[in-house]
Amino acid sequence: MGPPDRQEKKRTASQSTIFLERTHMKEYALATIMNNEVTKRVVAHQYILQDHYKDAEKQWEIQPPSSPDITRDAKGIYHYSNSYVNKKHKNMPKSLIYIVHKHPLAQLIALDYHISGLHQGPKDTVRDITNKYWIKHIVALSKTIRSTCVTCKLRHGNPYHYPFATQLPSIRTQICRPFQNVGIDYFVPISYKNALGETSKLWVMLATCLLTRAVHLEVVPDNTTSSFLLAMRRFIGRRGTPRTIVSDNAPAFTLGYAMMNADIISMISSSLSLTSYLASKEIEVKQITPFAPWQGGVYERIVGIVKNLFYKSIGRLQLSYVEVETLMIECEGIINSRPITANSISISDTAAIRPIDFMLPQAELSIPNNLENRTSTKIGVTEKQTREYLKHLDNLRVQLWDEFYKEMYTGKQAPTYNDKAHCSVKPQLNHVVLVKTPNVSRYRWPLGRIIKLLPSTDGHIRSVRLKCKNAEIERAMNQLIPLELSTQDIDLYTDTTVV
Repeated sequence: MGPPDRQEKKRTASQSTIFLERTHMKEYALATIMNNEVTKRVVAHQYILQDHYKDAEKQWEIQPPSSPDITRDAKGIYHYSNSYVNKKHKNMPKSLIYIVHKHPLAQLIALDYHISGLHQGPKDTVRDITNKYWIKHIVALSKTIRSTCVTCKLRHGNPYHYPFATQLPSIRTQICRPFQNVGIDYFVPISYKNALGETSKLWVMLATCLLTRAVHLEVVPDNTTSSFLLAMRRFIGRRGTPRTIVSDNAPAFTLGYAMMNADIISMISSSLSLTSYLASKEIEVKQITPFAPWQGGVYERIVGIVKNLFYKSIGRLQLSYVEVETLMIECEGIINSRPITANSISISDTAAIRPIDFMLPQAELSIPNNLENRTSTKIGVTEKQTREYLKHLDNLRVQLWDEFYKEMYTGKQAPTYNDKAHCSVKPQLNHVVLVKTPNVSRYRWPLGRIIKLLPSTDGHIRSVRLKCKNAEIERAMNQLIPLELSTQDIDLYTDTTVV
């Protein structure tokens, strides 16, 4: 067919379209005069269908495919008839209206059926649509509609992706004295029998060294800030002032840390001679994100070990306060004597390293059995022998650290995390999100708006600050479900290459 014939065909189609538009306008005007709402809706529906073919050709140069299964009726609407369907069956659709899948009308039809079906699943939406329309890639379109529906996100939406750490922080790997960097947590209340024979409750503060995994346990009578401060004073008096503390956001912890640092600052201000010494004594507190216990797994795991050991020891007995305190100290000694490296298999293997080896190196509890490193000198006989003994202890300490690093970190593979279902949306400022709340039904979870992103030291965003009603809260990324359409959702919603 030559160019003149093609131009003539296009001119004929254009004239037919103009004629149909005039016919629709006349029918719509007549229905308006007669106040016939049903006819008005039918005419408007036919006009929209006929117009979307012209719009698709103009915007994307797409025309209905030339196929024996697709025909055009007198009103300019294309129909699809499946040759594999038994048309004699009364429940089978005889002819389906063809819709250009790249046109926004396809999204509007799918959205209308999704909402009218009370936000049903994609499978049910496809079933209802295919009773009247034929849309290419309808399954993918229905899934996209459901994934971008705000009502469905409230019920079925997935949270943001949480980027788990791929390497240990420096406070977990740098050589330092025991309990220089610690993690602190409280046990659940433990019942005991007081002097009057009544049942009371006490708490246990656990401090674990982030490097050597040593444990320090302090029994406290209540969960107040004053009791926490006294427990910290006992801990510092026996283990030294920590440089870094990692803990959760318990109110007693937050206030206690602020008071301790305020006391140190006041001491510096009152005595200038102590400035150079106490300037480095201010404790750096790193509190984990609220309702994100996995961030404190370094001490939560030790809590589980202590609780298991304690409750297996007492069974159903109800001890006194002093008995509980004594048993906790015994549990501390047992846990600090546990091996943190592999046990030796043969005599020639190095002995397993324990946390107590770093706190009591002079005891030589698990020093490698190397005859060349042994000395028969006696302490305090002469200055020369004393210096040799101190040098020997230093060598043992260095050897202990070397063995510890070889066993703990050399050849260790990065942990693998269970990457739970999440959305592909990246958190942004002013995103409206649904905040997960423990022990509360999902339909009662509050809404919040992101007002600040809180990047970690490695640059990844793991928590954000939210404006929730009249308060500002901090939550982890995997506890927030985005509700608004992001740029990625809009691109997916209007994608012209859906497959």
